[in-house]
Amino acid sequence: MSPQDQLRVFEEIEKESMEMLAIYHSHPHTIPFPSETDVKLAFYPEVSSIIISLKEKENPIVKAFRIGKEAIYLEELEVIS
Repeated sequence: MSPQDQLRVFEEIEKESMEMLAIYHSHPHTIPFPSETDVKLAFYPEVSSIIISLKEKENPIVKAFRIGKEAIYLEELEVIS
């Protein structure tokens, strides 16, 4: 997401009194665990970080984490279809 798009979305969230619950991204070649870069860029510790591993293309794995200053916490993730 470009910085301009990110700013626009944050402004819309604030304007509409919404709450950001999660930020997601994929790891195309690694396991679904926060990388060093993910930890450095975790500016919103109150928001879940959802990581989708595409390491095994036939079996993507999805995990959610809370990335704090002191630790990384695995969160329960429930998918409702």
